[in-house]
Amino acid sequence: MAQTYPLSTFIGIDIVSRYFPKDKDTLPNAGYLECNILNGLPFPDETFDFVYQRFLWSSLTEGQWTFIIGEIVRVTKKGGSIELMEFEMKQTNSGPKTALLFDVSAKSLALKGVNPYIISKIPIMLQSTGKLSNIQCKQETTPLGWGGKLGELALRNLKSGFAAGKSKLMQLMNKSSEECDALINALDKETEEYKTCMKHVRIFCKKD
Repeated sequence: MAQTYPLSTFIGIDIVSRYFPKDKDTLPNAGYLECNILNGLPFPDETFDFVYQRFLWSSLTEGQWTFIIGEIVRVTKKGGSIELMEFEMKQTNSGPKTALLFDVSAKSLALKGVNPYIISKIPIMLQSTGKLSNIQCKQETTPLGWGGKLGELALRNLKSGFAAGKSKLMQLMNKSSEECDALINALDKETEEYKTCMKHVRIFCKKD
């Protein structure tokens, strides 16, 4: 974005800075901040013309979502735009191993108070702020492990997520670490065979 629009300034935030580009790879109109968004966004009211957020569906409780949406709205200028992009915990053409991992992961998230199907509620949360209009949703599908580079990256990201929660998966499925690893790695072949896809939703709106 910073390369494409050099006259605009872009600021990215994350809870850990290891994901930020190295100094040698940064551009003069791009900056990065390490912060915990649950402490609030570290910007004054109405700072940004455009706020983009994605892939927090597995990290926040519904109460935290309400707070974060309020913060996003707060730092967006009047007349500015907001876009959110989140996965749905749903797949098409799932094989048995893929379906099992998704099912157990959904149960694991629920035990933490996280609604894995939160995306269906986000438009209502946005509407309830009373400060947004023209709320639109666009649903798309992403191939997992097939369909070119996008499918490869999507599957890699999914597998890393399953691996990060492996200890809970082991407990819920009563499997060893090696058995869980084998199950996760089996997705490479299964998603290609079944042509599995994940759904994601992009939500757009304007601040009044």
